[in-house]
Amino acid sequence: MSYLIIGASAGLGRSLAYRLAAAGHDLGLVSSDGRDLEAISTDLGARYGVQVVSIAAQVGGEDGYLDELTAVNQRLGGVKGVLFPIGFIFDNDDGTLDPSRAAFVMKTNCLAVMSIVARLLPKLKEKPRAVIVGFGSIAGSRGRGVNVVYAAAKRALASFFESLRIICEGSTVHVQFYVVGFLNTGLSFGRYTPLRKADPDRFAEVVVRNLEHNVNTAYYPFYWRFLCYTLTLLPWNVYKRLKTTGPLA
Repeated sequence: MSYLIIGASAGLGRSLAYRLAAAGHDLGLVSSDGRDLEAISTDLGARYGVQVVSIAAQVGGEDGYLDELTAVNQRLGGVKGVLFPIGFIFDNDDGTLDPSRAAFVMKTNCLAVMSIVARLLPKLKEKPRAVIVGFGSIAGSRGRGVNVVYAAAKRALASFFESLRIICEGSTVHVQFYVVGFLNTGLSFGRYTPLRKADPDRFAEVVVRNLEHNVNTAYYPFYWRFLCYTLTLLPWNVYKRLKTTGPLA
């Protein structure tokens, strides 16, 4: 069985790649960092004896990589699942990003995921049991004062995965979506977080273990389910008085 990972060269994506390769799965890896991607692909193949096909592509840019993804899917004999541990933030995302940067954030965090799913979904439906795994953020729970476009993209992504679950109902494709809290990755490096950052490798272990199960929507760490639910219940006049300008990635 083979899996495709979008955003595979660092953080959670890298951990997922090593976990899946260690379990004997062939991989298609996509990342904007070609040098890291090449090193990881070589190491995974040598260490675990799996087939690794990689594409260096910036999914927030032009869509030419979609044809490459189709070719990778064919080369791997049709992947069983696609995972999207991808995320990008500009430090000055305070609601005043210029249009090109705002579009880049939206495309990287959301629109590219939609495009890739649209391209690969027909083939995934041919598999006996396929899986699509998305990764949202607690930042998308409610409006906020920083990471504004990022949070909007992640909220849109959550809505898309709800719709995708409806679309795939009755098919062989299972849709999983994780709402993720603070992870100790480059996305949160050097940023203050009010709660401890979780280990991405431990999270990757959970994700890989759940690939064969009906997860639907889950929170990681688990306690964010209660915290986010509480935030959504707060009246606006109360919520806006909270310090909502800290980085939630």
